[in-house]
This record gives sequence, structure tokens and C-alpha cells, in this order.
Amino acid sequence: MKNIVFKPYLAILRPQIYEFPMFLQLRSPYELRRFASALTVFVLLLGISRSTASRPVDISWNPSDPAENVTSYRIFLETSPQVWSMIEEVPASGTTEATVDLPDGSQTIAMTALNPYLESELSASLVVPANVSAITFANLASAQSLSGAEAQPVPDGNGSGGNPDGDARANLLEHAFADDLLSGARASAGFQVREFDPAQGIIEVAFVRPEAISDVIYVLEARDTLVGDGPDGLGWFPVATIPAGGALPSPMTSSSNGDGTETVVFPDLTSNVAALAAGFGLVRISVSLDADRDGIADALPSDGTVVTGHTKTLGWQESSLNSQQSVSLNSPFVNQSVFSGVVDSVSGDTLDVSGSAGAVDLRTVIPADGSHYLQITDGVLEGERFDIGGVGVSNLVLLNDPDIFSGSDGVTTLNTSDGLPTNAELAGSSFLVIPHRTLDQLFDKNTAFAGEAHSDPNLASGILLFDNRQDLPRFEFLVLLDYTTEVKWVSSSDIGSRLDQGSRALTIGSGVFLNPRQGSVDVIDIGVIADYDVAVALNEGYNSVAAPYPMDQTPAGPNGRGYTVANGFPGGIDPQQATGLLLWAGDTAADAGAAYAPAYKSYMLLDASGLRFWSDLNQATLPNLDDGLVLESHRSSMLVLPAGTSLRPHIYQKPATQE
Repeated sequence: MKNIVFKPYLAILRPQIYEFPMFLQLRSPYELRRFASALTVFVLLLGISRSTASRPVDISWNPSDPAENVTSYRIFLETSPQVWSMIEEVPASGTTEATVDLPDGSQTIAMTALNPYLESELSASLVVPANVSAITFANLASAQSLSGAEAQPVPDGNGSGGNPDGDARANLLEHAFADDLLSGARASAGFQVREFDPAQGIIEVAFVRPEAISDVIYVLEARDTLVGDGPDGLGWFPVATIPAGGALPSPMTSSSNGDGTETVVFPDLTSNVAALAAGFGLVRISVSLDADRDGIADALPSDGTVVTGHTKTLGWQESSLNSQQSVSLNSPFVNQSVFSGVVDSVSGDTLDVSGSAGAVDLRTVIPADGSHYLQITDGVLEGERFDIGGVGVSNLVLLNDPDIFSGSDGVTTLNTSDGLPTNAELAGSSFLVIPHRTLDQLFDKNTAFAGEAHSDPNLASGILLFDNRQDLPRFEFLVLLDYTTEVKWVSSSDIGSRLDQGSRALTIGSGVFLNPRQGSVDVIDIGVIADYDVAVALNEGYNSVAAPYPMDQTPAGPNGRGYTVANGFPGGIDPQQATGLLLWAGDTAADAGAAYAPAYKSYMLLDASGLRFWSDLNQATLPNLDDGLVLESHRSSMLVLPAGTSLRPHIYQKPATQE
């Protein structure tokens, strides 16, 4: 039986344009006076008001004969039998359409036309059916039978309510981006950053929302650094604002998806936003509920909490690779989650997540092939990851890897700890289910690496990976081979079998080395920024390490990597017994135009009397480099742990970012 996913925005009919088919004809002055006199009576008695339980409805009409010099049109609502109240007056300057607020239920409307001397009779009436309703949060919550705190658009000041499925998005965000309030499974693509033209490096923003949504303010925001105000001194700044029920500002455009949603696009960010530099940027969308469309965010009646929120931050980062030179590279982003929520309970390798799954069959959302992982985002295991090996209707099965640094146990994962989490550790914790980033995704043979393939392995561009999860950790070299009918990333030790490595998952917080052979390459990396701690598994000996967040860091300074003695990294005065860092000097050729130097520059964690910091042993003064050695976000390095030391895991602390 096919699983049916409830899409709440389809349960509420979209506002339609109701058209008056007749011409409005102006009558004699006598008829005008007669109608105006009657109008005056009921206006004085009833007043002109709009129901608080209202819905915007679009109407259009055929214009009167231009010779009659119509100056405006008046729209009337039948408030009781044959009693009409004017609810809108629209200037006639080319206007044949208006949006009016109508009370819920079936309503009857009519129109008149005016010129400087006359007002026409009421037009024939038009009935707007009761089941035509705007996409509003109130309607959505009602359609999903929410009540009490669950029906709040956001949690209150104590963190209660506003998210009945316990996922990573409060009700307001799910309403704004066409998601289901009762399931953590994504119902739409939501907010995205994407390459419009990879050859030109053109970046655009797109997001999906319900068509004709009428009560949400959208503000696209950007910044040029994750922490602090950056070179422009701005921090987060607004790029474009869509008022509740209002028109899209230029250069935004929208297109219908044919399912009750539309995709809104802001094109070419770096060209259209002067404050964003080419090569790097961060964006998000802030949304506010504005039910009365007065331009001001609403507040919860319970405690005055402002009804606003924002998406996760997305970003892009461009890196240059020179032809015939090996350079390190890192992706500090993750993919969009496909499911999120709270763990109900844990039994062995199985997680019950029925409370967040809702009515969605998770087997239709998450493949059971190890291509996705569970990211824990709070609680005692915040930052840790476990690969998903099985999926049930409302449960997830984790892959149990008894020893993450051994390949001889028959289990190979990218888990950050040995074994499995317990119920005591994980029940009640929030999580995301995220697809692994892969070779084909980050090093796309059809865009950035198009033309870099070759039939000769010695002339093909290559990627060097360091695998610290084997009994004997080692480098593995992959080449981009052109087999005429297909192009593949293939292991250099397995060229004969032509096994495609493109779907190979890459480890978060671990970099690679690349060597373009056919020409220089610019790689644009795009993704979501982790807003939680990030775990990495570090083995004794060599480890490829890289930024888990898109920001340059230091080994042990503020917002740094935490490579300190206190965090379990051995220091000393003997390089064989202390933690070391190796930075690839060849990167400066691509970054700064320096002469290419294919060598490492080494640093060491000192621990002696009065000396406990990172330093360069080649400098006689032994400078303190805890906060001075820059580890660039787009490059990687090698971390060396002395024999007998492994960290399963080390936790990178989330930077103190500016909201």
C-alpha cells in the first residue's frame, strides 16, 4: 500500500480569483442619489468593519467603458439580506483586481463604479464559497486539530509548546515553508542555497512556501562571517523582505510547483548584494507571524513571546586549486536533514522515534543503506553521529561498530564512538537524520571537475584520502578516469574492476588532498552550518582534520578546535610523545600566489614547566601559538597523536555565533 503523506497546505484550498463577468454601467444622477441615500442609512447604522476571523480573497472585474471616465471602484459585502457595507475602494487607474478580507463562511459581494459625477448601481452579486480560505497559521493549526500549547506558532518563553512533533522546526517555520506540523519528515525542499551557473560561480537562494500564504513576513538575511561582524561590520543584515500577503521585491521571482506550493528565488547573490564578497557567504531566512498584516511580528497571548524564528544558516565557500599542484581541501558544511525529532526510547540498536514520525512511514523517507546518519544535537551525546543501517515505519536501526578504528571486525562505519548509545544516554535527545556528503557531490565530475578526467591514470586528476579507521591507517588515492562512455572516481589500487567510488561517504571534520592534472579548478562548496557541537574520531598516529564550521580557527584559542592537554591531547617536550600538527605548505600557492612548496610545516603541543601551549619548535623563542596558528576553514591538516592515544570522540564546541 502506498504511504500517503499528509500535506497540510493542500488541505486548505488556495485563494482563487473570483471574477465579475459583467460590465459596470454608470446610471443617471437621480439613480445615483437614490442609491447613495440608501447607502448612507446602512453605513451609519452598521459602520464599516472587518471581521477578526477574516481571510484574504482575490477578486477581479471587467473594466467599465473608458469613455465613462471611471475614477474608482467600490466593493461591498452583504452583511445581512439586501444590506451592503463597503469594504474597499480601489483606484481605477488600470486596476482590475483587488484583495479583500472576507469573514469566514460563504459571503456575497458586489461592486459599483464611480466617475467624478456618478456612481453606478450595484453590480450583480458574486458568492464566494465558504471553503475558500487563505493559507494562514490559524487555518493550518485548525486543519491538523491542534489545540492549547501545541497550537502555538512558536514555543513560549519557557520553551513549551509550538512544536508537537518535537522536530528541528517550530510550527511557524513549518507553516512558512510548507512542512507538516505533525511530522519531523520534510514535506518540501524548504530553504536552499544552490549554484545557478557553476561555470560562473553564480549562487542563488531558493525556498518553497505555500502559494498565497498571507500571514508570514519573510526576511532574507546575510553575513560574511560566522562569528563577529566581519569585514563589513554588519553582522546579519537584511537583503530582501516579503511583507505578509505582499508582493515579492525585486529581483525575487516565484513559480508555481503545481501542488499548492511555489518556489521563490533570489538570483545571483554576490552580484545583487554589494555587502557580500565573492567566494564566501552565509544566509538564512527569518520569518515572523503577522496575522493582521500590519508589518509587525505578532506575540503569544500567553507571555508576549515574539512570534519569530529563522531557518538554519546555509553558506557557500569557494576554493582554488592550481593545476599540477597538490592542495588540501575541506567541506565545513553538512547536507539538509530529511528527518528530525526527539528519541522516544532506545532498545539495543533500535530507536523508537514514533512521536516525531507521526503518520509518515519513515521507510519512504530514509534509505536503509548506510547513506544517512543520525546526528545528535543535544543531551549528553551532543555532537555524536551513528550510521543508520535499517529503517522501520517509526524506528531507526543504528549500525553497531564495536571498534570504529578496526576494519577486521566486519563492520565499517563513520560512527564517532564504539558500540551503541544506551537508552539512558539518548532517550529524550534531539536528533537530525542527514545524508552523508559524497565524492560525487563535493567533487562533481560534471561541473567543477568536468574536463579533469583522463583515460590514463597517470594523467587523470586525483584525490588523496586518509583513512584512520583501518587496522593500519593509510592514504588511498582515487583518480578520475574517463572510460569513454562514463567518467568515474576509481581507486588507483582497483582500476581494473572500474568500481565507482562516487557514492563514497566523506567524514565530517576530515579533509582531502586534490591534484588537478588537466587545468586549474575552482570548487564551490555549499551546505548547512551545524548549530550544535560536532564530534570527530581521532586515532593514534595520523588523522586528517579540518574545520567542522565555516570559519578559520586556532588549535586552542577562543572558538578554536580545543586541541589542549585538558581535553586529552598529550603534550610534552619530546615530539614522539606529544600531539603534533602538520600544515601543508603547498596550500599557500593556491591561496596567496606563493611559490609551490610540496612540504609540511610542523607544530607541537608543549607541556613542560611553565610551557603548555602550541608552538613552532623551529623558532628558538617557542612562541605561544594557541591563538596564533590559523587553521583555515577551506583547508585541512594532519593531526598526529602519540602511540596509545585515541579520542572516541573529541568534541568540537559550537562557536559562540552572533544571532
